[in-house]
Amino acid sequence: MKKLSYEKETNYLAKVVKTENLRQHSNADRLLCMGVDGNNVITSNQTPEGQISIYFPLECSINEDFLSFTNSFRDKEKNRDKEKVGFFDNTRVRAIKLRGERSEGYLIPASQVEQWFMDKGQSLIIGESDVGEYFDKVLDVEICKKYVNPKSLRGASSGKNVDKKTKKKNEIVDGQFRLSEDTPHLGKFIHELDHDDIISITKKLHGSNFCVGKVMCNRELKWYEKILTKIGAKIDTKYYDIVYASRRVVKGSLTKEIDGKAHYYKSDVWKIVAERLKDIVHDNMTVYGEIVGYTPEGSWVQKGYDYGNDVGELDFYVYRITLTTNDGRPYDFSWGQVRDFCKKMGIKHVPELYYGRFIDLFPELDAEDAEMKDRRTFNEYALEQLRNRYLEKKCSICKNDVWDEGIVLGKDDLFFSKFKFKSFRFLEAESVAIDKGDENLEEQEEAWRRRSPRSRRSPTPPPRSSTCERSSSRSCSTSSTSSRKNSRRT
Repeated sequence: MKKLSYEKETNYLAKVVKTENLRQHSNADRLLCMGVDGNNVITSNQTPEGQISIYFPLECSINEDFLSFTNSFRDKEKNRDKEKVGFFDNTRVRAIKLRGERSEGYLIPASQVEQWFMDKGQSLIIGESDVGEYFDKVLDVEICKKYVNPKSLRGASSGKNVDKKTKKKNEIVDGQFRLSEDTPHLGKFIHELDHDDIISITKKLHGSNFCVGKVMCNRELKWYEKILTKIGAKIDTKYYDIVYASRRVVKGSLTKEIDGKAHYYKSDVWKIVAERLKDIVHDNMTVYGEIVGYTPEGSWVQKGYDYGNDVGELDFYVYRITLTTNDGRPYDFSWGQVRDFCKKMGIKHVPELYYGRFIDLFPELDAEDAEMKDRRTFNEYALEQLRNRYLEKKCSICKNDVWDEGIVLGKDDLFFSKFKFKSFRFLEAESVAIDKGDENLEEQEEAWRRRSPRSRRSPTPPPRSSTCERSSSRSCSTSSTSSRKNSRRT
């Protein structure tokens, strides 16, 4: 049994950290702040430098029994000590401003987790050698996971609008169609960027993810073809089909169902996009993007985010294109190629804010200044400049008055290399919407997936603090998963 392990989405994993570079809160004598993966975390002024601690990221859900053990709930009746009061209304880590400073996670001493297991009769020590580890399980006990709106879970459990047809066997050739990657947070990977890397900065749109590919599939042979193959005749057993999916689930193809009408709601918005792309996508090509606006019935894709669409209209924006070899190896287009392909084909790509060398983003630094800074110092400077330059802005595409979600920084590479950086004001607004129980297609899809074991994906390896290790694109077949390790320039 591993002490610390992971199983689910990388963006919602806890992390072992050591408290360092603590600073006084700007407006509270009893509070301190520190940075974790580019996030500002607020803690007590009793927190010492060098303490081994556990960081829980925004929008993760912490084990309810653990929060009760540490008396962290606002409702005293939920706490182990009924006389003590915490500040958690539920198990979710929310984005809030605390006395004027951003609170972007939850920090606790690792000793509290050790005591929790000691109370269970199990020995656990989290020490210096564990610093930098990402995890969602401790001694096989789940300590955190992605928070999902309970209202969405209740709706998904009712089976509303889920097609009951018999599901056909997956006919996609193994390794030929890959679902969307989880885009990791930029703060975790900013130290992997080199000065000369060619990067793109694009707007992160608040929509519902899609991928559409012209994919090699296995053809079902007729009875006489099966006989002919047995006597040595060459029969074409493969064909190309347009296959489409949401972030997590293969929805179907334009010629036959692959996974049934696997969605919680009425509209198959992914099929609508696939129909629009069917004459554009080439053999072995997969296009990834965001669906925005409304469903044909007039429901929001993401509440408030119309992106210039009228009620009942939807649109889509492309952010990634891949080509997959016949032996199942995907290769990414550079951002320039994505942009040029979309322009030539008359489709939209996500709005571009910058494309060029990483170092050229910062003309205020002369060459000597940039080289004098070590990589970590320079990239922390870069992260803060990116925040100041691109975040906390209103959506310029939407008719409604809403905050931009943030940006995506991509590195031109043969493999997927994109990182998201979200606006704090967006995260605050999203927290309020979740508190109200607002639903959207993405959340409903996630809830439906959790209720449907057959559609679950295998986990993506989390990063270590010292190196950028993450998965390659996931095949829709769980039998073909792989991971890769980013190389560094020296």
